[in-house]
Amino acid sequence: MKTIVLTLILLFPYLGNAQQPENFSNKSYLEKSIKQKKTANILLITGGAITAAGVVVALTGSNESNNPEDFFDGFTNVDRFLIISGVGLATAGVSIPFYAASKRNRRKYYEISPATGLVRPNPGIQRSFVTAGIKVEF
Repeated sequence: MKTIVLTLILLFPYLGNAQQPENFSNKSYLEKSIKQKKTANILLITGGAITAAGVVVALTGSNESNNPEDFFDGFTNVDRFLIISGVGLATAGVSIPFYAASKRNRRKYYEISPATGLVRPNPGIQRSFVTAGIKVEF
């Protein structure tokens, strides 16, 4: 029992620090958005190509196969179309969450925040003016 308690006490600092939230800067949100959109585009194009391949296989294939190792042996052209195009549509459908996440991160990048600062209008003037406004980062 003492060993378990001692082990938990020693591991607690590591486990407590493991769940630190990431602090993203605006630039990292943009980079993340670009990567997610690229992944979504790849998935969508791949899904479209697989779906098109399913159409081609269904239109050009025959219902008879002389090759005993043929995966589609015993399937009709409609079955082949449904199997291959179904995989293609599923692949294209997986791209939707990536597009949504990309849009959300892009919106975080175009964040408007309050800003304050000091302005010295002329180097010869010693007086500075305080400014307040809206800071738009993009």
